[in-house]
Amino acid sequence: MVSFAFFMALAAVCAVPRAGAQESSYSFGFGIVKAPNGSLVLKVNTNMAASGMWLGVTIYPPKSKTPAANAESQIFPVKSGNGIIEIPVAPHLKDGTFEAALYAKKLTKAECLATDEVCQKAGFKLVSSMSYLWGYLTAP
Repeated sequence: MVSFAFFMALAAVCAVPRAGAQESSYSFGFGIVKAPNGSLVLKVNTNMAASGMWLGVTIYPPKSKTPAANAESQIFPVKSGNGIIEIPVAPHLKDGTFEAALYAKKLTKAECLATDEVCQKAGFKLVSSMSYLWGYLTAP
């Protein structure tokens, strides 16, 4: 039987493109490291054949009755080649979870439908999810 720790280690080094995605010319994975001050840092490693993609990351607090309401989301442009995006984890989010996805495009507010409330409020929308991963935010 495969242990949960083995599964999480495997998830940390690879992400599989979702079904129907084009042949992979990109990859991303993650690691959780402890900063010198004791806080956690989520490190997302990327390897892209071309620039133009976007990384969306949402961090959820532990044991929240309304996790989406208390989540913190960020987006990052992804450059070609190898890259590392470091995301500090706020103390109240430690031991929570996170999800990350690579998106093919970021639409501006003008490119979104006028009826798309989320896009109109945020001023943008990430579209065409290419790959997804998630994990726990626990100390290494």
